[in-house]
Formats: sequence, structure tokens, C-alpha cells
Amino acid sequence: MCPANRVQVNKQLTRVLISSAKQHNKLSGFSDDSFDKDASCLIRMYSDGKENHRMGIDCPFTQIGLIRSIDEQSTFRFVIGEKYTLPSLIFAASCFSYAKYTQPNQRTLSFHKILYEFNSPGIAFKVTETEAGCMLDDAAKKIEGVEFVESMGNRQLQFDKNPEELFWQILSQYYEKEHVRGIKI
Repeated sequence: MCPANRVQVNKQLTRVLISSAKQHNKLSGFSDDSFDKDASCLIRMYSDGKENHRMGIDCPFTQIGLIRSIDEQSTFRFVIGEKYTLPSLIFAASCFSYAKYTQPNQRTLSFHKILYEFNSPGIAFKVTETEAGCMLDDAAKKIEGVEFVESMGNRQLQFDKNPEELFWQILSQYYEKEHVRGIKI
């Protein structure tokens, strides 16, 4: 993507960010330039653009496959579906981080909330219900004291420890076995 097209996309994303920020008092005081920088950063961090490689940017977030460029239109789209490069333990850790902020004293987290609530892992990673269920099934088998169960027609994560403790435990477990780039040590 040529720099002129990137500027056009950044301006469109900046307008969306500013419009959304006006709906939240805490965000409405930020300058337009701040949102413009955020838009540029988001596109460079998460897009699969070849421009990033030419500029020497090799961000690991591009490997998740959240944003893909559509070459001819100089636009980007979110990729919804399976994220083959997103480890189940990392997705589970994000669920416990989310639980820490939304319900720190509870020991269950509904699957619906994981998938569809504001700032949830399902929204952040753009995963389908099937993919999220598979990742949580897999992660629950690897984490002591965590189960992904169905109770009265509702699926949920059940856990024995507080969410913050589980978050750090899972990250330690994952990164002790894996190198940063996913290569086994």
C-alpha cells in the first residue's frame, strides 16, 4: 500500500475512533492527533501489509491474523474465524484477564460473556463460537483447577483460583514450554 493510501485509511479509522470516543466521557478529552496516531499504530501492528515488511516492522501481532488488507481498495477488514496462530492457553489467559476486570470475585465466566461482551476476548480476537469453544476445551485440559463445562444449557469456565492468579499461572506455563515465536525450546 502506498503511503498516500495509508493516510486515507488512517483518516477513516481516526474518524471512527473519534466518533466512538465521544460516546465515552473518559475518552472524549483526547486530541484528534492522539486518535490519528492510534489508528496508524493499529494498522501497522495488526495488518498483514507488505508495507510493514518493507519498513522493517515485524510485529508478532500480525501473526494472529486479526486484520487483513484488501489491496485494490486500500482498505482493511477484520478476519473473523479460526486463528491458527493463537494458542489455546493464551486465549484462556485473556479470558482470566477479562474476568479479573469484570468479575474479580467470581469463580465462573459465561461463554456468552467471553464471546460477546464489550472488550471480551471473543470480540478482541474475532473468533467464532466454535473456535473459542475448542480453544477453551483444550486449555481446560492443560490447566489444573479449570473446567469448561455445560450447565443447564449454558457453557462456562469454572475455576478454583482467582482470575488474576490464573492469568499469570497460564502465561508462565505457556512461556516456560514455548519460545516467544512459538518454537519449542
